[in-house]
Amino acid sequence: MEGVQKAEIDFEAKKATIEYDANILTPEILVQTVENAADGKTYKVSDVVNTADKAMLLNKDKKKKKAKKEEATKENTVEEKKIMFIR
Repeated sequence: MEGVQKAEIDFEAKKATIEYDANILTPEILVQTVENAADGKTYKVSDVVNTADKAMLLNKDKKKKKAKKEEATKENTVEEKKIMFIR
């Protein structure tokens, strides 16, 4: 299928991992394609996890941590200035 870069299927675990080009495919298209395979009743997809979503969440978390760190650094700098001023 155009856009699929790699696909691993574990029939025993009922799990598939698919690497794809997000410029060509979406998780919805992949689900539809899998469910329409064979007679349309053999394969059903559930619990789809998109690692791009996780990556976005991870980036948001990193940005939040960075902002907190920068804020803490500013607070420490202000505190140091106060201490230096009092002396």
